[in-house]
Amino acid sequence: AADKESRHSWYRWANFTYQVGVFISRSLGGLMVFGIPVLWAGPTLQCVLLVFFYIAAATPFGGWSLIVPALWVGLLGGFVYVQAFVLISKKVDERYVELALSTAS
Repeated sequence: AADKESRHSWYRWANFTYQVGVFISRSLGGLMVFGIPVLWAGPTLQCVLLVFFYIAAATPFGGWSLIVPALWVGLLGGFVYVQAFVLISKKVDERYVELALSTAS
């Protein structure tokens, strides 16, 4: 966006969209429990999206179409957060769950 107000508006909506994605995935993330390989797929995809956003910032393309990837990043972040805590609570010995959860947060 060429002017300051358009950029400000876009960042406001991108942040809101990201937070909606986090809210959705954190709300629904515990419905299914996945294993560690699936859990690692989340940060890997986030790294891919980091490269995508870097390219989007370095080249003259983007605009409002980048709202969808912002939602996707939020969904991935919330998913990884919930799945990590669910896996800790299910896989760690009951005596150490509280320590493991507090260490992970």
